[in-house]
Amino acid sequence: MLACYTGLRYSDLTSINPRHLRPATAKVPAHLRLTSQKTRDVVNVPLSAAALGLVNRVLAGELSSIKGQPISNPVLNRFLKELGQLAGIDSPVEVVRYRGGIADVTTAPKYERLSVHTARRTFVTLSLSRGMSERFVMMITGHRTAQSFQRYVNLSAGRVMEEFAKFNTMPL
Repeated sequence: MLACYTGLRYSDLTSINPRHLRPATAKVPAHLRLTSQKTRDVVNVPLSAAALGLVNRVLAGELSSIKGQPISNPVLNRFLKELGQLAGIDSPVEVVRYRGGIADVTTAPKYERLSVHTARRTFVTLSLSRGMSERFVMMITGHRTAQSFQRYVNLSAGRVMEEFAKFNTMPL
Protein backbone atom coordinates (compact mmCIF):
# COMPACT_ATOMS: atom_id res chain seq x y z
CA MET A 1 0.00 0.00 0.00
CA LEU A 2 1.35 3.37 -1.03
CA ALA A 3 0.62 4.96 2.36
CA CYS A 4 3.14 2.60 4.02
CA TYR A 5 5.84 3.96 1.72
CA THR A 6 4.85 7.62 1.88
CA GLY A 7 2.96 8.33 5.10
CA LEU A 8 0.26 10.15 3.13
CA ARG A 9 -3.29 10.49 4.37
CA TYR A 10 -6.09 8.82 2.42
CA SER A 11 -7.31 12.21 1.17
CA ASP A 12 -3.86 13.00 -0.23
CA LEU A 13 -3.43 9.56 -1.77
CA THR A 14 -6.65 9.92 -3.71
CA SER A 15 -5.68 13.36 -4.99
CA ILE A 16 -2.37 12.35 -6.60
CA ASN A 17 -2.13 13.43 -10.21
CA PRO A 18 0.70 13.77 -12.76
CA ARG A 19 1.57 17.34 -11.79
CA HIS A 20 2.52 16.16 -8.27
CA LEU A 21 5.22 13.74 -9.48
CA ARG A 22 8.69 15.24 -9.69
CA PRO A 23 11.38 13.21 -11.45
CA ALA A 24 14.65 12.23 -9.86
CA THR A 25 17.72 14.37 -10.44
CA ALA A 26 21.38 13.79 -9.62
CA LYS A 27 20.79 15.19 -6.12
CA VAL A 28 17.12 14.52 -5.38
CA PRO A 29 15.10 11.29 -5.65
CA ALA A 30 11.77 11.17 -7.43
CA HIS A 31 9.18 12.67 -5.13
CA LEU A 32 5.63 13.90 -4.79
CA ARG A 33 5.14 17.59 -4.19
CA LEU A 34 1.58 18.30 -3.17
CA THR A 35 -0.57 20.42 -0.95
CA SER A 36 -2.00 18.42 1.93
CA GLN A 37 -5.79 18.31 1.82
CA LYS A 38 -6.07 18.56 5.61
CA THR A 39 -3.49 21.21 6.50
CA ARG A 40 -3.02 23.01 3.16
CA ASP A 41 0.75 22.76 3.72
CA VAL A 42 3.02 21.82 0.83
CA VAL A 43 4.76 18.50 1.46
CA ASN A 44 7.57 16.85 -0.46
CA VAL A 45 7.44 13.08 -0.19
CA PRO A 46 10.53 11.21 -1.41
CA LEU A 47 9.72 8.00 -3.28
CA SER A 48 11.54 4.69 -3.03
CA ALA A 49 11.61 2.56 -6.17
CA ALA A 50 8.66 0.52 -4.86
CA ALA A 51 6.66 3.66 -4.05
CA LEU A 52 7.43 5.19 -7.44
CA GLY A 53 6.13 2.03 -9.10
CA LEU A 54 2.88 2.31 -7.14
CA VAL A 55 2.54 6.03 -7.95
CA ASN A 56 2.96 5.24 -11.65
CA ARG A 57 0.24 2.59 -11.37
CA VAL A 58 -2.05 5.10 -9.62
CA LEU A 59 -1.42 7.66 -12.36
CA ALA A 60 -2.10 5.03 -15.03
CA GLY A 61 -5.48 4.33 -13.41
CA GLU A 62 -4.60 0.74 -12.56
CA LEU A 63 -5.57 1.04 -8.90
CA SER A 64 -8.98 2.67 -9.32
CA SER A 65 -12.30 1.06 -8.65
CA ILE A 66 -14.50 -0.20 -11.45
CA LYS A 67 -16.06 3.26 -11.88
CA GLY A 68 -12.63 4.87 -12.38
CA GLN A 69 -12.83 6.54 -8.98
CA PRO A 70 -10.72 5.75 -5.93
CA ILE A 71 -12.16 3.19 -3.56
CA SER A 72 -13.82 5.06 -0.70
CA ASN A 73 -12.06 5.16 2.65
CA PRO A 74 -14.70 3.07 4.49
CA VAL A 75 -14.76 0.41 1.78
CA LEU A 76 -10.97 0.26 1.65
CA ASN A 77 -10.86 -0.07 5.44
CA ARG A 78 -13.33 -2.96 5.24
CA PHE A 79 -11.16 -4.66 2.59
CA LEU A 80 -8.06 -4.22 4.78
CA LYS A 81 -9.80 -5.86 7.72
CA GLU A 82 -10.84 -8.79 5.51
CA LEU A 83 -7.31 -9.15 4.15
CA GLY A 84 -5.89 -8.98 7.67
CA GLN A 85 -8.20 -11.75 8.78
CA LEU A 86 -7.32 -13.90 5.75
CA ALA A 87 -3.62 -13.29 6.42
CA GLY A 88 -4.02 -14.49 10.00
CA ILE A 89 -3.23 -11.15 11.64
CA ASP A 90 -5.34 -12.10 14.60
CA SER A 91 -3.26 -11.69 17.74
CA PRO A 92 -5.31 -10.00 20.46
CA VAL A 93 -4.89 -6.26 20.82
CA GLU A 94 -5.96 -4.36 23.90
CA VAL A 95 -7.46 -0.94 23.24
CA VAL A 96 -7.85 1.54 26.09
CA ARG A 97 -10.15 4.52 25.70
CA TYR A 98 -10.84 6.99 28.45
CA ARG A 99 -14.34 8.32 28.95
CA GLY A 100 -14.80 10.76 31.76
CA GLY A 101 -11.47 9.73 33.25
CA ILE A 102 -12.52 6.07 33.39
CA ALA A 103 -10.61 3.50 31.35
CA ASP A 104 -12.72 1.44 28.95
CA VAL A 105 -10.60 -1.56 27.96
CA THR A 106 -11.56 -3.81 25.06
CA THR A 107 -9.69 -6.63 23.36
CA ALA A 108 -10.09 -7.47 19.70
CA PRO A 109 -8.16 -9.35 17.00
CA LYS A 110 -5.49 -7.15 15.41
CA TYR A 111 -7.12 -7.30 11.96
CA GLU A 112 -10.14 -5.43 13.32
CA ARG A 113 -7.86 -2.45 14.06
CA LEU A 114 -6.46 -2.23 10.50
CA SER A 115 -7.29 0.85 8.44
CA VAL A 116 -5.74 3.06 5.79
CA HIS A 117 -4.53 5.24 8.64
CA THR A 118 -2.61 2.26 10.03
CA ALA A 119 -0.35 2.56 6.98
CA ARG A 120 0.47 6.17 7.88
CA ARG A 121 1.41 5.08 11.41
CA THR A 122 3.46 2.24 9.94
CA PHE A 123 5.42 4.68 7.80
CA VAL A 124 6.23 6.82 10.85
CA THR A 125 7.26 3.87 13.01
CA LEU A 126 9.39 2.20 10.33
CA SER A 127 11.08 5.45 9.33
CA LEU A 128 12.06 6.17 12.91
CA SER A 129 13.20 2.59 13.55
CA ARG A 130 15.46 2.81 10.49
CA GLY A 131 17.13 5.92 11.90
CA MET A 132 15.37 8.81 10.16
CA SER A 133 15.12 11.80 12.47
CA GLU A 134 11.73 12.80 13.85
CA ARG A 135 12.11 16.21 12.24
CA PHE A 136 12.43 14.76 8.73
CA VAL A 137 9.60 12.28 9.22
CA MET A 138 7.39 15.16 10.41
CA MET A 139 8.30 17.15 7.29
CA ILE A 140 7.30 14.24 5.06
CA THR A 141 4.04 13.50 6.87
CA GLY A 142 3.12 17.15 7.33
CA HIS A 143 2.85 17.06 11.13
CA ARG A 144 3.19 20.52 12.60
CA THR A 145 3.73 19.68 16.26
CA ALA A 146 5.66 17.02 18.13
CA GLN A 147 2.58 16.38 20.23
CA SER A 148 0.41 15.41 17.25
CA PHE A 149 3.29 13.43 15.76
CA GLN A 150 3.89 11.35 18.90
CA ARG A 151 0.47 9.70 18.54
CA TYR A 152 1.83 8.03 15.40
CA VAL A 153 4.93 6.59 17.02
CA ASN A 154 4.44 2.97 18.00
CA LEU A 155 7.59 1.45 19.39
CA SER A 156 7.22 -2.21 20.23
CA ALA A 157 8.61 -3.67 23.42
CA GLY A 158 11.18 -5.52 21.30
CA ARG A 159 12.34 -2.29 19.68
CA VAL A 160 12.71 -0.64 23.10
CA MET A 161 14.83 -3.59 24.26
CA GLU A 162 17.04 -3.34 21.14
CA GLU A 163 17.67 0.35 21.80
CA PHE A 164 18.38 -0.33 25.46
CA ALA A 165 20.87 -3.06 24.51
CA LYS A 166 22.93 -0.46 22.58
CA PHE A 167 23.52 1.41 25.81
CA ASN A 168 23.60 -1.54 28.20
CA THR A 169 27.39 -1.77 27.96
CA MET A 170 27.89 1.79 29.16
CA PRO A 171 29.91 2.03 32.39
CA LEU A 172 27.95 3.18 35.39
